[in-house]
This record gives sequence, structure tokens and C-alpha cells, in this order.
Amino acid sequence: MKIIHTFLPVTYELDKRILYLMTASMLLAKKYYDNVVLYTDKKSAKIIREIGLPYTEINDTLLDGANIGTFTVPKMFVYKEQKEPFLHIDIDSLIFKKFNLLI
Repeated sequence: MKIIHTFLPVTYELDKRILYLMTASMLLAKKYYDNVVLYTDKKSAKIIREIGLPYTEINDTLLDGANIGTFTVPKMFVYKEQKEPFLHIDIDSLIFKKFNLLI
């Protein structure tokens, strides 16, 4: 199953606090799931790649240039693109054990 993060700097910028939360969330998710993907814009993706966060994939095309005033709408765009089972978690969600999902 794919775990998805979505980040678009709509209400806040990508700063150290956000990066700390994102890193903890992604590393804990990778502990239990092999496929952890980030959907974001090109500017944020550049920073995340430079830091070296080991996402399985960073998609910086779907949301790049989106002019959206809320953080929920980009998630809907991401959900629409999925072709396999996935679980979307917020970048401040921490997973401490694998979910027992019936998929």
C-alpha cells in the first residue's frame, strides 16, 4: 500500500518546524510501509530533495502552479490521481505501528 503526503505552501511556508514534522512522519511511515510518496510544488520539492529526505517518490508536477487558498483541495487532486490502494496521512501524522486495513 502506498502512503501519501501532500504539501502545498498555502497557509504556511516550508520552514524548519514543518520539515521536522514531515521528516518524522515520513521516516515512521517508511518503517512500516515501503512506498511513501510526496506530492508538492517544485519549490518545496527542491528543498526536500536537497535535504535528502528518502521519499520513494516526490511528485512536483501535479500541484505545481496551483493557486489554491486552502490545504484540503490539493489533497483532493492527489486522491483523484491514485490508481492503487493508498493511505493519505498529514505531514504531522506519526505512525507507530502498521495499520491492519482490510484492502
